[in-house]
Amino acid sequence: MIKNWLVALLSIAMLGLIGCEPVVSATPTTLTPTVEPMATTQIIPWGNNVSGVTPSKVNISNLHAGATVDTWQGDLTTDTGFVYKRGDPMCFTIYNGNAESQSYSVELDNGDYGQPIGYAKWISVTTWNPIVSAKSAMNVPVRISIPQDTTDIPKQWEFRINVIANGQGNIQYAYSIRFLVSMR
Repeated sequence: MIKNWLVALLSIAMLGLIGCEPVVSATPTTLTPTVEPMATTQIIPWGNNVSGVTPSKVNISNLHAGATVDTWQGDLTTDTGFVYKRGDPMCFTIYNGNAESQSYSVELDNGDYGQPIGYAKWISVTTWNPIVSAKSAMNVPVRISIPQDTTDIPKQWEFRINVIANGQGNIQYAYSIRFLVSMR
């Protein structure tokens, strides 16, 4: 039990991230409906038994009513060794260092401040219940699409996507990705 907590805390501590900026476009584009795993050689550069999520934080700026965000604006290599390229679908990566496949639950959560009314309807992911193979990783694309007629959006707001490994028992931990949004 203590070993699991230590692994979880180490995993979370190792997931710090350089801020990343997705592309904001006024014209909606379509996400690829499939979720593709990453190459095994990129999975867990520091050890085979670690699981987690990256990035831990995403900064989105100049968002506005009628805008859609679904691709990365620039290249990013996280300190955990994951690489996101400009133009790739905006996503988070779940990596499973366990010897068996693991199912997860993905949940949308309020951040610390300023959520607009109805924001949950603007956010979509390709799967809310991913299954990640043993010693593997999976990219899960995220899309934010604000309707054109939306008003009263705070200048800055935040939401989180939590990823929870299923079957943890009485004590559960969640990996959390913070999305910090600044409006135009």
